[in-house]
Amino acid sequence: MEMEQVATSNARFGIYNRSTTPKTGENIFSFTNGNFNYYVAEATGMGSGISVMAYKSDKRIASYFSGNDNEYQSNLEEVDFDKARSPVFMKKALKNNLDDTLRFE
Repeated sequence: MEMEQVATSNARFGIYNRSTTPKTGENIFSFTNGNFNYYVAEATGMGSGISVMAYKSDKRIASYFSGNDNEYQSNLEEVDFDKARSPVFMKKALKNNLDDTLRFE
């Protein structure tokens, strides 16, 4: 099974934003492929870095973090995470508890 996915109007990606501390937050893209849930999170506010996480059902099977170097910024904040006005994104709650994988401080 390939991890690569393309968001379409029939297979939309979830978008979610949340506060992780009073001064940091995350913008998160998510998609599901079979029993696997994938998340790409960019730190916001005073945080920096990108995380990629994969879960099989409720078990985390992979977690990668770019580091706190600004060269890894993806500019995900250009997507409106408060109002999903796109045919390929929808505002969607997370399927997994990502708190055990947070690295943004």
